Amino acid sequence: MLKSLPDKLGSGLHGAIPPRRYWAYYTWQEIDAIGKRDPNATAVINVGAVEQHGPHLPLITDTLVGMDMLGAALARLPDDVMVLALPPTNFGKSTEHTTFPGTLTWSGETLRMVLRDLAMSVARSGFGKLVLLGSHGGNVGTLDDVFRDLRIETDIRIFKIFLGAIGQVPGLVAPEEAAIAMHSGDSETSMVRHLAPELVHMDRAEGYVFDPPPEIGYSFKGNDVVEAWVASDLSKSGAIGNPHRSSAAKGQQMCEAKASRLATLLEAVYFGVAPARADRLDKLTFGTNWKAQAEHGGYYQAVATGLYRKAGLDVTIRMGGPQVNHPQLLAAGAIDFNMGSSCFNALNYVKSNIPMVCVGTVFQKDPQVLIAHAGQGNDSLAAMKGKPIMISPTARATYWQFLRVKFGYTDDQVRTYTFNMAPFLADKTAIQQGFVTSEPYKIGSAGAKIVVHLLADAGYSSYATTIETSWKLVNEKPDVVQRFVNATIEGWYSYLYRDPGPANTLIKKDNPDMGDDQIAYSLGAMKKYGLVESGDAATLGIGAMSDARWKDFHATMVEAGLYAPDLDLKRAYTLGFVNKKHGIQLKKT
Repeated sequence: MLKSLPDKLGSGLHGAIPPRRYWAYYTWQEIDAIGKRDPNATAVINVGAVEQHGPHLPLITDTLVGMDMLGAALARLPDDVMVLALPPTNFGKSTEHTTFPGTLTWSGETLRMVLRDLAMSVARSGFGKLVLLGSHGGNVGTLDDVFRDLRIETDIRIFKIFLGAIGQVPGLVAPEEAAIAMHSGDSETSMVRHLAPELVHMDRAEGYVFDPPPEIGYSFKGNDVVEAWVASDLSKSGAIGNPHRSSAAKGQQMCEAKASRLATLLEAVYFGVAPARADRLDKLTFGTNWKAQAEHGGYYQAVATGLYRKAGLDVTIRMGGPQVNHPQLLAAGAIDFNMGSSCFNALNYVKSNIPMVCVGTVFQKDPQVLIAHAGQGNDSLAAMKGKPIMISPTARATYWQFLRVKFGYTDDQVRTYTFNMAPFLADKTAIQQGFVTSEPYKIGSAGAKIVVHLLADAGYSSYATTIETSWKLVNEKPDVVQRFVNATIEGWYSYLYRDPGPANTLIKKDNPDMGDDQIAYSLGAMKKYGLVESGDAATLGIGAMSDARWKDFHATMVEAGLYAPDLDLKRAYTLGFVNKKHGIQLKKT
């Protein structure tokens, strides 16, 4: 996670970069932890220049614009996008400007060596991606020459972005200016007038627009032949363009467009993964808690749409069902991840000293309900106290304990539920258990008028369809766990807010008894009741959990006599892989 730092720090070394995104403000342990935790962790460095910019602009123009745009872009990124800015290379390859005093330059060879050493340092720190942001046109050739070599030498992913080529605003610059202006003309002058007007001397501005030969030019803009040049060949003042057309207002529009586009590109770099190769994918098996259904839709969507593969994972979904004990298989190492039914799973692991852990949850609300016939005086959970209720043995050991503590239910109310609706349909006074995503649809389809009580809305604080794995995997391969959690979250956003068809096809393939009508009802119920997106997930993203919820659930079950008060909750769950707002931008309302 990003370091918590105030927006303003006394040192000021970060310049326009938000302090919490400035690499040099982290300790070595913090950088090490980020690199080990996040396989997509990205470093970005502005490759600028200190060179003449005509008589009206400061020598630092390229670095100034680059760092301001980078800072504005980083400020736009969501917190779960781990991109940190390195201190910039203020110097670049500015040999074309050496005939003008004040220019400080490296040779192309020196710049290549500097970038190589920095890239190797980033790779050693565990970051998997490096972005070279070129804010000086003279650096472009060197960046083109070196960035692929860096990929080979460092074995991390290397990207280059040229600031001058992105975020163009049509119509702001005259066509004749855009065709030949290279340096200190309308665009650069407008941006500096917006960013640092105190450094601009318009009273000294000397524009120069040259008329290149028709066949031989000085850039590749419409020319098949380009002649090598230095700035003094084209302009005595050093400015190549018309600064008199500039304005701070135009500069503001240009900067806004560039910062916005740069933020989009940095986010794309962070979330993008290397082309998947089968021999490099981490193979995982995930066990569900029942037969394939819409309540498992996000996992199937991540398989069907390739989200797991894009995260470098080859995931096999192993369907649950009668006589399938996935928690036992998880503990035995036969599967890598398991869909826990509720918080009871994790607490039972701790109670039995089994080293398994909950790393996230899909359902903020447990879908358990009690269902009664309408018009029978069962319009609240409190009203059902003392009345016969049909529940399963599993229910009696789990959420029934909440009903005992909260509403005073007693065990003599319990009648065995056999997962057959016939007894309920035949008896108007009957009450039975169910899932809000399933039984109400089936009972309603049979013609019964019912009332449905969602236990979560009455204070039942258990999470549901949790993501469980081993502490061994968490400790030894946290990047694998993070990639699985992230891709699962993306799968759920896709299933809820995009086309769920790919997942539904796989669901019906695994479970041929599952019909389209039931899937549609379940998906609608998940949205209607906020099973996935409510509570902390509304602000922290799908998968979110909190210490407070776990403590509340534990306290209730201590009162019910199921667990000891001193049960070590920190062995039951970890918040290290969630609460990062991952994928929240994928939501489509």
